[in-house]
Amino acid sequence: MRNFIKTVVLLALVYFLGGLILVQLNWPPSFTDEIYLKFAAIFGGIASVFGLLGLALPGITTKDLQEVELGSLRKIADLAEKMQTANKKYSKRSGEINKLTLQSQVLNGSR
Repeated sequence: MRNFIKTVVLLALVYFLGGLILVQLNWPPSFTDEIYLKFAAIFGGIASVFGLLGLALPGITTKDLQEVELGSLRKIADLAEKMQTANKKYSKRSGEINKLTLQSQVLNGSR
């Protein structure tokens, strides 16, 4: 809902600025001061209502922060598990490489 409210207010601001520039440039010729002001009043009213709604909506609560924190901790725990798995695979492969290196040295040394 907050994103929708922000979008409405942003569009109203864009209309105010863009419309004012277009009226001053007289482009298009059918877009007069009167038309601009009528729509500016409508968009301004809507933006004001949505702006007030945005202020009236509840802000971030402690529960919201706890949910974000819990989600972050779960991601960190998952990442730690993946790192442990990768480290075990690395250790196993490193041991296999060392074993093969020793076998290669033994075979090359006996020739």
